[in-house]
Amino acid sequence: MNNPESFESDRLIYTRVDENDLKFFLSYLTNPIVTRYLPLGEPYPEEEILKYVTARIDHWQKYRFGIFMLKLKSTGEKIGYGGLSYVGETEFIDIRYGLIEKYWGLGLAMETACRLLEYGFKELELMTIYGVSVPENSASVEILKKIGMQECSHVDFYEADVEYYKLSKTDYQNR
Repeated sequence: MNNPESFESDRLIYTRVDENDLKFFLSYLTNPIVTRYLPLGEPYPEEEILKYVTARIDHWQKYRFGIFMLKLKSTGEKIGYGGLSYVGETEFIDIRYGLIEKYWGLGLAMETACRLLEYGFKELELMTIYGVSVPENSASVEILKKIGMQECSHVDFYEADVEYYKLSKTDYQNR
C-alpha cells in the first residue's frame, strides 16, 4: 500500500493536517455560512474546534491516513480541507471536504473529491468509500452523485437527518 502524507491534483496541494492548521480551522469552523451544513449547524465553540483538530491528528497517528489541508498550488494559500476518515469507532470510511467561501463554484470541491477517491481506492486500497450530506446541501449532494456514489439506505452511522452514499472499488474501476 502506497500511502503518502501529501500529494497533488491539478490546482491543489494536499498536506496532512497537523497542529499548525489550528488557526485555519478556528477561522473556518466559526463561520456561520460554512458551518450551517456541518453537524452542529452553527459556528463551533473554540474548545470543539481544538477537539476536532486533535481528533484529525490522532486519526493520522492511529490509521496513517486522514484529513488533508488543501492549498492552492499557485499561492500556497490554505483554502479548505479534504480527506478520508473512519466515522467514530465504525468500519465506515467517509469522504470529507470543505472550502472557504471565496473558492466555491470553481470546481475545486469536485477536483478534491475525485482526487480523494483515487487516493482511497488506488493508494489506500479501500473497498468502499461513503459520502454523507444533509439533503439541503445540494452542492455536496451533486458532487457525491457526479463522482459515482449511489444512495444507500442500509447504513446510519451519524444518527442524524442525512443522506448516505457509497461507492465500491469495483464500481469506481468500472465507471
